[in-house]
Amino acid sequence: MTSTSPKIACLGWGSLCWQPKELRTAGGWQLDGPMLPLEFTRTSDEGKGRLTLVVTPGVPEVQSLWVLLDYESLEDAREALMVREGCLPGGVGVWPGPDEHKRLGGGTIAAWARNKGFDHVLWTALGPKFMNENGRQPTSAREAVDYLRSRPPAVFAQAEEYVRKAPLQVRTTFRTAFEERLGWTPHQPPL
Repeated sequence: MTSTSPKIACLGWGSLCWQPKELRTAGGWQLDGPMLPLEFTRTSDEGKGRLTLVVTPGVPEVQSLWVLLDYESLEDAREALMVREGCLPGGVGVWPGPDEHKRLGGGTIAAWARNKGFDHVLWTALGPKFMNENGRQPTSAREAVDYLRSRPPAVFAQAEEYVRKAPLQVRTTFRTAFEERLGWTPHQPPL
């Protein structure tokens, strides 16, 4: 990143924080990201896999994390996040832009970004998806636990790893249920 490069931050709350893959970061993850409504409401692998953290309507807000990205342009940074997340352009939120008005949490992200002095902020903007239905989310922590218990052993183990490695500050209702009912206490990986 050069001194003339834009100051681009990326928000995180799940595996992006401990496994950025090829996404180039400039420094470590910071713990003072915006408060966002996050929950384990998106099934991976076309509805067969883990429950992953996404911005979710109707759930309590928790504190996200952020990191600076090492890219010369917003376009390059956005493309890199899309590749990392395996999503289309609509799966990445961008500030400034229309995302701050149309995406859940966008206004909060915009106010936080202005306060921090960033030129741009990116985030994974995939929504809930449960039982292979976009927009659907588990109706309760019990349904989420039952879903995870029904997964094959290999998927169950992957789900456990994801939940245990989620940043400590991402204390959601479902996470508490996973700890109490499945014994999945946090394992904080280095960020």
